[in-house]
Parts: sequence; structure tokens; C-alpha cells
Amino acid sequence: MSDEILANDLSWALNDLIVDLASAVSMGREVLAEDRSHPDMAAKLCGRLRVCNHSIVISLFKLDELSSHYFDFIKKLPAPLLEDFYNCLKMLRGLKVGDLRNAHVAHPIDKKTKAPITVEKFERLMALMTGKDNLDAERLYSLICPEKPRGKKCLVNTLHDVIEFCREITKDKIGRR
Repeated sequence: MSDEILANDLSWALNDLIVDLASAVSMGREVLAEDRSHPDMAAKLCGRLRVCNHSIVISLFKLDELSSHYFDFIKKLPAPLLEDFYNCLKMLRGLKVGDLRNAHVAHPIDKKTKAPITVEKFERLMALMTGKDNLDAERLYSLICPEKPRGKKCLVNTLHDVIEFCREITKDKIGRR
């Protein structure tokens, strides 16, 4: 397949990921800012935050899959951009996104143990992403997309830069296939 086709397809897939990640982070921040003083509110907010964080896990896993599928093309990125992209992947793998996805988020049965995930394993994996408690999720959200991302190193900006590189190759003439 030509670089032009690969660049086109990758740019659209990354565009979708940016939308999904930025939306989940934005909604997660809104949940974290909600008033927890009403007794019923904590459970509702916990559920909403869970949806946001699970969406992030799935999106980050998709990024890992895309990086594997487009590996040969991605190696052609300019050196500074390639380094930023690999740093993002390194961060993602350090969060054990694949383990969390395979053991809980996308499957009711842990693929490794063939049993439901234990509370201890779930808490350990989530803590890598959101800290000891969901209120620490802002740390993860800032890695993905800071509140004011312009000019900052973050996952969304790196993906945007990869898209721009892809669009230079395609000159935006192919479109979504």
C-alpha cells in the first residue's frame, strides 16, 4: 500500500481518537468538578467517571493497535515527532492499558486468569492510570490533554502533529475511505 493511502487512513483514525480522548477527558473533568455533598450524587458521579475512564482505556488501546498496524509508516515520521510519539506509547504502556482492557474494561472475564478480575487487581491497574482514587484522574487527563493544551507536550497534541504530517503527504486529496 502506498504511503499516501497509509497516511490518509492513519490520519482519519487518529482524528477519531483525538475526538474520543478529548471528549472523555472533558467529561471526566466535569464529573470531578461536580458537587458531591448530596448523598446520592457520589454513586452517580462514580459511574459517570467510570464511563469516561473506560472510554479512555479503549481509546488508548486503539492507539496501541494503530501504532502496531502502521509501524512501518510511523517509522518515517520526522525524528522529533517520532520521539514524541514513542514517548506517548511508552507512557501508555506504563499505564498497563492493555492489561486493564483485557482484564476488565472490554471483557467481563480476565483473559489471563479466565475468571472475573479481582478487586485487588482492578484497583492496582486503575491506580496506574487514575492514582489511588478517582479524584486523582486529573494527572492522567493532563497527560492526554491539559486544560489549555496549546503548545504543551501531550498525547492529543502529538497525535495532531502526526495528522498534520500525514496531511502533508496526502495534501488532503483522498478523504475518508
